[in-house]
Amino acid sequence: PSALDSVLGLAKLTSGTIGSATAVADVTMTAYTGDAHKLLVLDLIPATDSTQLTMRVSTDGGTNYDSTANGYTDSAWFTDDTGAFSVQANTVAAGATGLALSYAQNIGNGATEGVSARVVMVNTTSTAKWPRFSVESEWISADVTPRSANMKGSGVRRSAQDTDAVRIYFGSGNIASGTWVLYGFN
Repeated sequence: PSALDSVLGLAKLTSGTIGSATAVADVTMTAYTGDAHKLLVLDLIPATDSTQLTMRVSTDGGTNYDSTANGYTDSAWFTDDTGAFSVQANTVAAGATGLALSYAQNIGNGATEGVSARVVMVNTTSTAKWPRFSVESEWISADVTPRSANMKGSGVRRSAQDTDAVRIYFGSGNIASGTWVLYGFN
């Protein structure tokens, strides 16, 4: 894996395991000076059924995370294994207080359900540009007959800032289990 990282231009920076009854997963990036990062969130299981995964950013090393209404915008394309598809958008008028990492409130909390996501972050150290985020995620739904679903999208934090930490959390309830890995681009 380390040889593959160098071919892909990635260097593993840090990782963590999320334990039972954790409300949020905070990933601090203050020790890393790169302007682009990739965050993998793996097999995150919510404690509460039928929830959504969201991300917020910090400029003070994770002491505070911005939840200002209209502070974020994003758009995404959603599909599932029934052939359903739609577009989701959080516009300025919608008052988004974080970036959507999944679609709607439908992540299941069963042992075989949950969500995984890949978030590419650019302009994280620029105080002249808005930080930008590309998201790909997939999950098993909370439906009576669970479905596989996925989302691909992008978003921004609507402020030029030095983003040095991110917070991953579910819209309701705690995180039951999961892991995360932060990479930096070489």
